[in-house]
Amino acid sequence: MSDITLKNFADWVKSRGYDDKIPTDIEQLKTLSVLDLSKRHLRHLPESIGALENLSVLKLSFNYLSKLPESIGDLRKLKNLQCDHNRLKALPRSLTRLESLIILNCGGNHLQALPGDMGKLRNLTRVMAGYNGLQTLPESFEQLHKLLYLDLDSNDLTHLPNLFEKMENLYFMNLSYNRLETIPASVYRLSFLEMLLMEHNGITELPPLERMHSLRNLNLNENLIEHIEADFSYLEDLEVFSIENNKLYQLPRGICKLEKLNTINAAHNRLKALPGCISQMRALEELDVEDNAIAELPKGFETLSKLQTLYIGGNEVEQIPQMPGLEFCDLER
Repeated sequence: MSDITLKNFADWVKSRGYDDKIPTDIEQLKTLSVLDLSKRHLRHLPESIGALENLSVLKLSFNYLSKLPESIGDLRKLKNLQCDHNRLKALPRSLTRLESLIILNCGGNHLQALPGDMGKLRNLTRVMAGYNGLQTLPESFEQLHKLLYLDLDSNDLTHLPNLFEKMENLYFMNLSYNRLETIPASVYRLSFLEMLLMEHNGITELPPLERMHSLRNLNLNENLIEHIEADFSYLEDLEVFSIENNKLYQLPRGICKLEKLNTINAAHNRLKALPGCISQMRALEELDVEDNAIAELPKGFETLSKLQTLYIGGNEVEQIPQMPGLEFCDLER
């Protein structure tokens, strides 16, 4: 980029009164690697920002931007783009030229779609696109093989393509607060996924989960699940299981074999009983089964020595046995 374009950017910085934090010297701008314009009440960015050829981090969060300049695509060394909490209706087409980009945070905008050729950003490891109006993902998304972290919370997703098969290192996925009725089979084959959040959708069933050996937190709150056919005994690392506000009649088979499971939240379902093997769950610290149809506690329940918190009100159980380790219960002991 020419010095003239850099001078234009320097003039813009001065006109906004940012020269106390951002250099305006041409030589310094040539080597600038981090630019933080967050919370500056910005409504537009100048095209001259594309002259900052050594920029690796660009923070634009919490402004009033309705679009980004196409010259963003000239920032070939950019690794981290934070443009969350603005008013963006679309991302610029030039964005997919940012082949060095590792982190993209575009959450809290008005996006209805991500760029169709987003798969060109093959170095992406983190995509945060929650709180937008996304309805699906582009097919090219499957090319993001290095992705580790994907947040699509609070969008308008009704369908996800089956494109996660090769994201072998993905460890975090948040699909909560969408309108999904089914989850692609490739999600359930992510053997390194540690956290899967699917709260507040329209999911009715789960497929087999035997490949999800690394899963630690599974959240299915506020869906439409009545029965779980999947064998949970394969989820050897599971620590937290939440399925509040569904239509579940019984906890999944194999759940008692999970030696690391410390929290179960199954409140507001249709459970008629707890599994007789629950006394085997020596790691269980918190159990929430309030507002179900449980008539009595299974034999040996009092041997859950690590249980500290128990919510069981709104059932037919009237009293629980003495449990020395219990710190809170919403019924008499």
